[in-house]
Amino acid sequence: MARPDTGTERVMGPSRAFRGLSWLAEAVDFDAAADELYAANREDFVARRGELARQAAQDGDRTLSNRVKALRKPTVAAWLVNRVVRDEPGRAAKLAELGASLRTAHEQLAGDRVRELSERRRALQTALVDRAREAGGDPSRTVLDEVASTFDAVAADEEVGGEVLAGRLTVAVTSDGGWPLPDTAAASTPAAGRASRPRRGKPKEERSPAAQAAEQAVESAREALARAEREDQVAHDETERLRAAWESARSRAAETGERLADAREDLAAAQREARRRTGG
Repeated sequence: MARPDTGTERVMGPSRAFRGLSWLAEAVDFDAAADELYAANREDFVARRGELARQAAQDGDRTLSNRVKALRKPTVAAWLVNRVVRDEPGRAAKLAELGASLRTAHEQLAGDRVRELSERRRALQTALVDRAREAGGDPSRTVLDEVASTFDAVAADEEVGGEVLAGRLTVAVTSDGGWPLPDTAAASTPAAGRASRPRRGKPKEERSPAAQAAEQAVESAREALARAEREDQVAHDETERLRAAWESARSRAAETGERLADAREDLAAAQREARRRTGG
C-alpha cells in the first residue's frame, strides 16, 4: 500500500481570490494539500491535484509540484474508507483499540475474552461499513467487501491501522498476518483468571485410581473444548479475511484493466491530435 507522504514543502492554498495583480493565497504545507485532496470528492481529485501542482510550479517549486502530481487518486473503496475515517474518527480509532485488545486476548488464550471482543469488533466494523454504504450511495458488493477487509486490517494490524487512520488511503488493504493462531502447547494450560473448580467428596488421596482417572479425563475434555472454541473463532476470522482479500484482488485486477483501457484511449487521442497539428 502506498504510504502517505509526510513532507513539509509548501504549496499555495486552495482556490483563493485573485484581486488586481496579487494572489491572496496563503501557503500551506504538503500535508495540508494531501489532506485536502483525500478529503475531497473523488471525482474532483484529478482536477484539484492539477491546480495544486500548477500553483507549486508557479511558486517556483518544481519538486513539490511533481510530488503533488504523484499523489494517486484513491479507488472507490479507499475513498469511502477515507471518508468514514474522517467523518467518524472516534469510532475508527476505537476499532484499532479493540484490535489491540483482541490480539492480546489471543496471545493469552483467553477464550471468553476473545469471543467477547470478536463480537464487539464485528459489530463496530459492520457499523463502519454501513456508514461507507451511506456515503457511497449504495456501492457494489465488491467495493463494500474491500471496505470491510480494510477495516478488518485496522483491527488486525497496528501498522496498517495507523496508515488507514491517517485518511489518505489510495487502495483497499488487507492484513498480511491475520489473527494469531493459538499456541497448542500453551493452550493445554487453563486460561488465566479462570477460577479452579473446588474438589468435592473425598480428598484426592482417598479417591480410587478409577475416580482420579475419570476426573482427569473430564478436566482434559474441558480444556480441549476451550481450545477448540478458540481455534474455531480464529479460523472463522481467518476465513473472513481471506475471502475479503480475494474479493479485493479481483476488484483491483478489474480496475487495472479499466486504467489500461483509459490509457490506451488517451494515447490514441494524443496521437490523433499530433497528426492534426502536423498535417499528417
